[in-house]
Amino acid sequence: ERTQLLEKINEVIERNLSNQGFRITNLAKETAMSVSTLERRMKEIGEESPKNYIRKYRLIKALNMIKKKEFAIREVAQKCGFKSLSYFSQ
Repeated sequence: ERTQLLEKINEVIERNLSNQGFRITNLAKETAMSVSTLERRMKEIGEESPKNYIRKYRLIKALNMIKKKEFAIREVAQKCGFKSLSYFSQ
């Protein structure tokens, strides 16, 4: 169940990676759960909060893009859904 849930969550986040407005409410809706159910299920499988999980997912994707030197830092920030370069660089 853990693997299936994380695969589903990762798929949704990946589809919405560049969407700066993507939030926990969107993730919950696309995984057919309420926000509280999503938070509870992630806690049950030993994961962090959905908010932190989304942020961590984006940061890992950004790091991989930077390592590959595919895009400029500003482009990486935009492609990974960060609203501003200054927020991304924090």
